[in-house]
Amino acid sequence: MGFKFTKGQPREERPEPAPEPPFYGPSVVWSGHFTDYSGYGKANREIMFRVANVLKVNLLTTGLEGGLIQVDPYTRRRVEVYRNTRVHEKAPLLRFFGPDYMPKERGRKIVWTMMETYKAHHSLVAMINQSYDELWTPTEWNRQVFIESGVRVPSRVVPLGVNPAIYRSIKGATLPLCRKITMDRAGEMAVPSGFVFLSVGLPSFRKGFDVLAEAFGKAFSGRDDVHLILAITHSLPEWNRELYRQFMGKNVSVWTLEGQYNEHEMARIYSASNCYVSASRGEGWNLPVCEAAACGVPVIVPNNTSHPEVVERDAWMFPTEGAAIYPEAKAVSAWYEGMPFAAFGKKSVDGLVEAMELVLEGGVEVEMRRNSLRYTMGKRWTWDSAADAVIERLLEAQPTL
Repeated sequence: MGFKFTKGQPREERPEPAPEPPFYGPSVVWSGHFTDYSGYGKANREIMFRVANVLKVNLLTTGLEGGLIQVDPYTRRRVEVYRNTRVHEKAPLLRFFGPDYMPKERGRKIVWTMMETYKAHHSLVAMINQSYDELWTPTEWNRQVFIESGVRVPSRVVPLGVNPAIYRSIKGATLPLCRKITMDRAGEMAVPSGFVFLSVGLPSFRKGFDVLAEAFGKAFSGRDDVHLILAITHSLPEWNRELYRQFMGKNVSVWTLEGQYNEHEMARIYSASNCYVSASRGEGWNLPVCEAAACGVPVIVPNNTSHPEVVERDAWMFPTEGAAIYPEAKAVSAWYEGMPFAAFGKKSVDGLVEAMELVLEGGVEVEMRRNSLRYTMGKRWTWDSAADAVIERLLEAQPTL
C-alpha cells in the first residue's frame, strides 16, 4: 500500500545528525596550489585526490586560489569538496609549495618543495628550519642542495610522476594550429609539416629558449622541413611578445603553441611531436620532460640539476659549463636572487646541436632509448606511486592517541 499524503498533515521530523566524535580517523591538513595550471597545481591535485581515498583531507584556503589561469569548473568543484572536512586537531600538515606559509596547526609540519638552483636561498632555508619538522623533495639531488645550504630538519625524497592513462603514445595524433614567428609568413596560423622538436614552458630566462634559438639556428638554418615549437600554453600576452622579439629575424622555422589545453590535449601534442627538447637552466623535477617521455617521445635535456636522476641514461644529454648568477632571476622569484643556475656556452650549444641531429637521423638507438624511457615513466614515476609514498609517511605521522 502506498503512503497517501493529506493536505495539512504534519511532515515527519528528521533528527539532526549527531556531531562527529573527537577523533576522525587518519587525516591530513593540506596547503598549496590546487586550482591553477602550474606544475605545483597539477601535482597537488593528482596526489591529493589519491590520498583522499585513504585519509581524510582538509584543504586550507591559502590565498593561492586566485591565480591568472584557473582550471576548469569541474576540477574546481572536485577540489572544493575538501575545504571543510573535519580532521583531528593534531593531524599532520602537508605544505606542498614553498615554506612561506607560517603554520599554526598543532600536528607534525611537513613542507614538500623543490628549488631549481644549485644553492637554496638563505631565507628559504630559515623558513624550513624555523617552521617545519620535516622536508620532502622530489629528487635526491634537490635534497642534497637543501642540506648543503643549511637545512637541519629531517628530509626524504618523495618523487612526483605522470598519469600513464593520459600520457601515452597516441597513434595518429596531430598538432593543433600553431603560430609561425620566424622566416616567411611569420604570424600565420598553420600546422607545421616535417620533423618537430617541441619544448613546453613559460617564456622566462630559466627555460633557456635563448639557448634553443642559438642551437636550432646553428643546426637547421634555412630548412623549412625541421621545426621548433615552443608550447607557451597558459602564458600571458606580454610574455609572448617578448618571445617574438627574441626570435625575430632568425632564419629557422620556429612556431609557438598558445592558448589553453587540457591534459588529454597535451598528451596528443606530445604524441604528435618527434622529439622533446629542454634547455632549462635548472629543474627540481621537469614535469613536461616526464610527460613527453611517457608519450614515447625521444628526450633531449641538459646534464644539470635533477635531469640525470629523473631520465637516467635514456635521454640525450648535452653539457653545461659551470654555474652563473642571472640578474633577471629576481624578477621571477625573490628566492632566485643571487642563486647559481647552470651556465651554457659554446660547448653546450654544440652538444645540443649534436643531440638534435642524432635524434633527427633516427635509428635503432633512438627507438631503444625512447621505448626504455617510456617504460620507466609508466612504471616508476607515476602519481599512483607518489601517492603511495605520501600515504605511507602520513600514516606514520598521525597523532598518538
